Amino acid sequence: MKFSLLKKIVAASVLLVASIPQSQAQFGVGIPNFFKRFELGYSYSVGFATYNSVERVKNPGNDNVYENNIKENVRSKFGYGGLMGSYIPLKRVGNSLMAIGVNFQYNAFLWDYTTPVFQNWITNENGEITGAYYSDDFGLGFSSMSVQMAMPVSLDFKFGAEANLQKSARFTGTIGAGVYPSANMTVDFDNGGFGFGVSPFVKGEIGIKGGILWKLRAQYVMGRIPFYTDQNSIGSMVGSSNSSELIGKGVASVSLVFMPFSWNFREDGWWNWHR
Repeated sequence: MKFSLLKKIVAASVLLVASIPQSQAQFGVGIPNFFKRFELGYSYSVGFATYNSVERVKNPGNDNVYENNIKENVRSKFGYGGLMGSYIPLKRVGNSLMAIGVNFQYNAFLWDYTTPVFQNWITNENGEITGAYYSDDFGLGFSSMSVQMAMPVSLDFKFGAEANLQKSARFTGTIGAGVYPSANMTVDFDNGGFGFGVSPFVKGEIGIKGGILWKLRAQYVMGRIPFYTDQNSIGSMVGSSNSSELIGKGVASVSLVFMPFSWNFREDGWWNWHR
């Protein structure tokens, strides 16, 4: 279900290609440039974050409050994702192209950090409550999951095939930087919530044409990424007060990207093709 939208897009692409007259397709004029620049990809992602938690429970017999504090730097145990997008040509710079890259990106992460869950009271020999007991290890190998939706927008410099859309160009390359607006949702064994943020990012990619254009992309999102914040957390059980958040410090990803319509690149020159 996570990639059902991508599957529908691929199916629609096949139908569109099948409807193009062969006489047009062989000369690379049957598909608008918008579709020729279209790309799909799958990603392996790694997230870096800091988990903060303050758990307080109140003694039912008096006003004493017992507090448990956790601050932990964590790295995701597993992450994957998908992307789709295109780019908008702005200006030719020599044999390269300046463009605006726009993508829709989906990521999912599994984390394993200490989540304090109140279990029972600690008592002395007289049965008086002296503290609170928390469990923090469930033995599952993970403690939370995050889902991220993002729409990165970047200023790109493209070289080779993507700069000229010519069939004769076998290689392509891109470097770019921009902003990464994201919406995030996280659930763990103790709490959960959501967060919104905008972070800077950089990317670079290289590609080769083999029937269609295949690219390998490396991307790094830096700065504050709110996987969930204290202000937007789910809440606490009755009799307790929980304050927790998971704030990202960076997301690194490597993506295999392909351009399904790149087989229809033109055979003539580039000088009037990006108007």
